[in-house]
Amino acid sequence: KNPRLAPITAPLANPNVPLYEPVNVSVIIPVGPGHERYVLDAIDSVNSQTYLGWSCIVIDDTGGKIEWLPPFVKLLTTGKVGAGPAVARNIGIKASTTPLFIPLDADDYLQSDALELLVAAWNEHGGYVYSDWIKQESKEVYSTAEYNCTTILSQLHHAVTAIYPRVAWKDCGGFDESLKAWEDWDFV
Repeated sequence: KNPRLAPITAPLANPNVPLYEPVNVSVIIPVGPGHERYVLDAIDSVNSQTYLGWSCIVIDDTGGKIEWLPPFVKLLTTGKVGAGPAVARNIGIKASTTPLFIPLDADDYLQSDALELLVAAWNEHGGYVYSDWIKQESKEVYSTAEYNCTTILSQLHHAVTAIYPRVAWKDCGGFDESLKAWEDWDFV
């Protein structure tokens, strides 16, 4: 709580000293009402990554106060209650300074090699890169289909948790804040 007591390399004490260099990917975590209890697990999954070139931005959309977050997390707020994930994601992405970003819902988490694999695939192919996902309750793996610009018009086959170039977000105007559902599908 007292920044002067933090180690000099802690971002809380000196925000100009990043945790890892170079930082290439921002993980953007919106926290809506009722999801406060999940966000630390999502953050822990970011902190456990084998790829170290990340930053973590949490956007509070609860209207309350998220009591404690690790010092490496940049905490922002929508200033409202339930402004929605599109608003929160746009705030976080706008505040990021990295060329790539990954939206991560507060009630989801990343496998420890997720960023490493996604960044490697993005470096090889460009565009945006998504992956299979695991349903936590059943441990069932959902295999995603190869990208098809025709079928994406009728169904989004992957989660919003994918790696995107920040410039693409900027060029398309970001997530549509008028949508309260399917804003991820609209964005892709």
